[in-house]
Amino acid sequence: ANDVYPENPASAQQQLAAESMNYVYNDWVLQTLTRGVLDVDLDGDVEPASVTDPPEGDYPELADKLEFIGVQYYGPVKVKESALLNSVAPLYGMPLTDVALYTDPDEQQRPHNAMGREISGAGFADTLDRYGQWGLPLIVTENGTTTNLRPDFEDDDPPPIPAPAFDEDQAAMYLTVHLWEVARATARGVDVRGYYHWSLSDNFEWVEGSLQRFGAYRVDVDDDALPRTLTTMGQAYQEIIAAGAVTEELWGRYVLPRFPTDGTAAGVGATTSGPQVGALPTP
Repeated sequence: ANDVYPENPASAQQQLAAESMNYVYNDWVLQTLTRGVLDVDLDGDVEPASVTDPPEGDYPELADKLEFIGVQYYGPVKVKESALLNSVAPLYGMPLTDVALYTDPDEQQRPHNAMGREISGAGFADTLDRYGQWGLPLIVTENGTTTNLRPDFEDDDPPPIPAPAFDEDQAAMYLTVHLWEVARATARGVDVRGYYHWSLSDNFEWVEGSLQRFGAYRVDVDDDALPRTLTTMGQAYQEIIAAGAVTEELWGRYVLPRFPTDGTAAGVGATTSGPQVGALPTP
């Protein structure tokens, strides 16, 4: 779950693509399972006289089927024009989940994790608001970032698996900013009931194997005993839990002027959508 944004807000094509993708990937299923409104052709219009099978319209038997909504968020998705996809519904553009694929060279330097995923606390706030609109309790079932930096593969063929380089300060800052946004969302009235960080310890990330490290505890995969070491992010998590909030003191300790991977000219700071700093209300 994540909000989708146009890479260039002035582009009508990108606006169309962002609106369509947000509807299809974020809203379509939920409007059916909460309100019983079935849009079969995914065009955003429910037309009972349509020729779809089954017909579009209101299906009371599909309404009120959810007790809560699970939200998984790592970063935003941007879209850009694509000659191949501009006329293909419901995409209307190319979705981007790696800053290296952004069009603007400066935008390619936005803060990001080791998989290239843009870091945006404001995007998390938007996503919580989007899912909060359905009036159901939210549980953040996954949220986190890598403690390692983007692997530097050499030009050899096949390239050797590089030893990971870490930046634990970035991961701790990410966690602090995103927990800040959870509390800000509850203060706005979004019913967030729980938060699960990804992950307690480094794990096997499917196609990424052990190359990407998400754990609050780092695992030494080269040691058969697999010893675990608490990371700075894990320490920040412990202290925020103990305090019951992202306090001003904890914010000052873990939130840097900008993310270490932020190479933009101006810098985007904490990427949060709120300027205030201080103790946050607890759910």
